[in-house]
Amino acid sequence: MSAQYLIYDRSTGRVIAHGSCEPGYECDQVIDPSSQDYLCIDGLVPDPETVRVVDGRLALIDQSEI
Repeated sequence: MSAQYLIYDRSTGRVIAHGSCEPGYECDQVIDPSSQDYLCIDGLVPDPETVRVVDGRLALIDQSEI
């Protein structure tokens, strides 16, 4: 299983994009560095609609909040 990256909105933790990590290139996917960041994880990215990034970690969200 290869590493994956998530691009997320810093203020909401909402996942904007995801894909396979290529060391050194993940940050190239960040369009607005002032409001976005990236997180690399080992394994497959879960459904981006079911997770948020909180304090640099993935967190499952309650589906009723969507």
